[in-house]
Amino acid sequence: MFILNITKNKLIASVCGVGALVLILFFCLSGTFSATDQTVDPFAIEDSDCARRAFIESYGIALSPNPPAVEKADIPEEFDESYKDYEMLQNEMGLSLYDYRGKTLTKYTYEMTNHPESYVMPVYVNLFVYHGRIAAADVCAPNLKNGFLKSLEYFR
Repeated sequence: MFILNITKNKLIASVCGVGALVLILFFCLSGTFSATDQTVDPFAIEDSDCARRAFIESYGIALSPNPPAVEKADIPEEFDESYKDYEMLQNEMGLSLYDYRGKTLTKYTYEMTNHPESYVMPVYVNLFVYHGRIAAADVCAPNLKNGFLKSLEYFR
């Protein structure tokens, strides 16, 4: 008799992993059979945890299986210096917050598990989404002494 022992976390990770592979195959093959020249928005995203995780994991980032913290983020009409600096960080990925001035975005915060500093302090990945499109993303360690804020591109 064969007994298979799967924990809930392993099951969730497996389902997300398979979902990520399906998404990658879909995006790779969808352009192959297209009769017209269509551009795909690389930042368009399905409204699901698995899709958000697949996007983040495509940068080589491993995430905790815990659900993300979710909150609303109001983007101001006028940017101060901190928003201008954050805008430059987003430009590294090909994103811009300027299109979202005056809008309310949904912020998903995941815990990163494969950053060298994640053993010393918590490291988080923030994903800001507006109507099915990623508006901004970052990796941060909000530690006063050794904290940092980086683009996801840094981990590619």
